[in-house]
Amino acid sequence: MHVRSAAAGFLIFLLSAASASAQASAQTSAQAGSASVPVSELVSRARDYDDRNIIVQGEVLGDLMRRGEFVWLNLLDGGVAIGVWAREKDLPPIGYKGGYWAKGDFLRVEGLFHRACPDHGGDLDLHASSIVVVQKGTPVAVKARKDRMAVAIVFCLAGAVLAYLWRRREGETSNS
Repeated sequence: MHVRSAAAGFLIFLLSAASASAQASAQTSAQAGSASVPVSELVSRARDYDDRNIIVQGEVLGDLMRRGEFVWLNLLDGGVAIGVWAREKDLPPIGYKGGYWAKGDFLRVEGLFHRACPDHGGDLDLHASSIVVVQKGTPVAVKARKDRMAVAIVFCLAGAVLAYLWRRREGETSNS
């Protein structure tokens, strides 16, 4: 029994050591600027990447917010988004922005990461120095579901009947 416990413990130790080594390797290559860093890692380990040039990749999400010569955009990667501050003249043409009706263009952004940006009220952001469209976005076909349409029609009819009854009741009480 002790041999199994020792073997299991040793196996766990080896797996955690391999994981730590892979993380350190990924961090070193990301810090060197050769590999992109997942946005979720930037958020969870912001202190480690603070004030470093990094590369991230992700989908443009939502609207571009123009601020003079600059633009804010959101970059979504693995369910986590980060704000990117860029010169509008450095921004490549964006065909699709992610949302309900489209899958946004997939960008590769290189820039200076701030855990607490001194220029933007202490927000976590990335000041882009280079933005490249890696893959164009596409429109998303949204099919109407007949069961949901039927429920919506029933609710509309019920609302119309209730509005009619309420107006009728109000008319009776004002005449009394």
